[in-house]
Amino acid sequence: MSGAPRPRFTIRKLILVVPRSDLERLEGLPDLTVIESFRVVHQFRFNAKGMAGICEVKFRLPAATPDRMAGHAGLEKVDTLANLDDGGYLAYFEGKPTAGWAKLATSSGAHLLPPFELTPKSWRISVVGNGLQLRRFLAEIRRLKIHYRVQSIGDPGFGAKSYLATLTSKQREVLVTAYRFGYYDVPRRGDSSRIAKALHLGKSTAVEHLRKAEKRLLDRVMAE
Repeated sequence: MSGAPRPRFTIRKLILVVPRSDLERLEGLPDLTVIESFRVVHQFRFNAKGMAGICEVKFRLPAATPDRMAGHAGLEKVDTLANLDDGGYLAYFEGKPTAGWAKLATSSGAHLLPPFELTPKSWRISVVGNGLQLRRFLAEIRRLKIHYRVQSIGDPGFGAKSYLATLTSKQREVLVTAYRFGYYDVPRRGDSSRIAKALHLGKSTAVEHLRKAEKRLLDRVMAE
């Protein structure tokens, strides 16, 4: 006798635009009165264990430098890489996602990806997750009385040249979930049982999707 149909957990990418004036309701952010603009240029990693990337930042105060952002929003280290022509900086950052948007994403089970951009009027943020995770994320934003506008919602947008584009939607879903749960961390923080439970799959089914995804990615890498 078969059980009830299992719900589908399709990964979606949600891009929100939030008024800059509402950001004070988020705890742990850098002092926004001195930051004119901020944009993540490249994200190396973002999970419960740590985050790292490269950003562009421009300050309203001439004497301000990127290192003053350390100690806020989970940032532990911010090093200047270059001075930009517009008076801003290119900087490397790393730390742990324990505050601000990172805290909201982690608590809802969603995952932050670029675009991640602060302008003089608004903050644009991208969140990836299944329907339940995205609803939890939005519910927490509303609880904090933060206004937002949905700029877009849809496929994560893995391009035709992306390795992830070679995977089926289920393989991508399992692989992304495994990565988010720390399955590939050293030491490993998540196991196949946790991945299967999160996706309402049997353990053997989850492992099969994961191994097929890994094999496809390795085939693509080795062919180059």
